[in-house]
Amino acid sequence: MRFIAAPRVATACRRCALVLALMLSGPAPAAGFRCAPPADAGRKGAQDELQEIVVNGAKVKTGTRDLQAWLKLLVGKYTYEGYVDLCGKGNVADMRPVTGGSDCIASGSGPNVQCTVNVRWPEAKGENGEPVLSGVSSLLPAFVIYALENRYIPEKRVDELRLMFTQVDNKGVAEWASGDLEDDTFTSREPCVGIAGGCQKTTRITATPDSNEVSMQVDVDIDNRRVLRQTFLLHRQSGNGRQSTGSSP
Repeated sequence: MRFIAAPRVATACRRCALVLALMLSGPAPAAGFRCAPPADAGRKGAQDELQEIVVNGAKVKTGTRDLQAWLKLLVGKYTYEGYVDLCGKGNVADMRPVTGGSDCIASGSGPNVQCTVNVRWPEAKGENGEPVLSGVSSLLPAFVIYALENRYIPEKRVDELRLMFTQVDNKGVAEWASGDLEDDTFTSREPCVGIAGGCQKTTRITATPDSNEVSMQVDVDIDNRRVLRQTFLLHRQSGNGRQSTGSSP
């Protein structure tokens, strides 16, 4: 799986942001948040438009040098656009626009990237004031470290380098995941932290050498049912180009 060209991503995200801005510009409803009814089958929603950026791609084997080069693409200062779909069903009424940014620097002697993230979206609570999954941003702030992991594969009897990341949110909750790089997209799947049931979190991050934009999509599924989607498009600020490992932007 990989994302197609960034301009198409940007167009879709900006279209979605405009719809959300118009939707949220009026007075906030008094009632608490509740997932909207399913969208019409023949109607194309904002999430469907953004889903078009995801296409099937052939798996490409990557070596150590490729992994290091890809990590360097994440270095820079970014602004965010996109949305958080609090129900994961693609209904615009369930989406909250995101704002904020991140600062990612190369750190240590290895090809590690450390990011400070400050991203917010409008708060949502249930009808009786109860918490809603991701109804309040946990990324204000959050800290993320991307690195290479040397893992022993018993069935292959070899060591294999993989990409991994660790994220600590604003409540001190730590998440760890490792995954594979296919073409320009890093994909990881891991059990959810602090969510009961058969919960799985899937993260996809796409960075290409010829673009100043990074695409990020985070899906949460419980018992194989989508309950949350975060879709972010990161824009690298001018004057903050990619730096070689060991230096800061």
